[in-house]
Amino acid sequence: MGHGKGGRRGKTINIFSIASGHLYERFLKIMILSVLKNSNRPVKFWFIKNYLSPQFKVATIFFHSSLVF
Repeated sequence: MGHGKGGRRGKTINIFSIASGHLYERFLKIMILSVLKNSNRPVKFWFIKNYLSPQFKVATIFFHSSLVF
């Protein structure tokens, strides 16, 4: 089994998302926090950069630096 960061163990959960629009990006932020809170496995999120707003791109940098991805 693979070992993730922050004591997460097991197979990596891959989550793919295309969130176009601020409302969907809000839901995506909630989903990210929920998945990280409720899973002990390593999680990898995949986003299509062309569909993300500039504000969400900044938020992903914050998530990356403050949370374990």
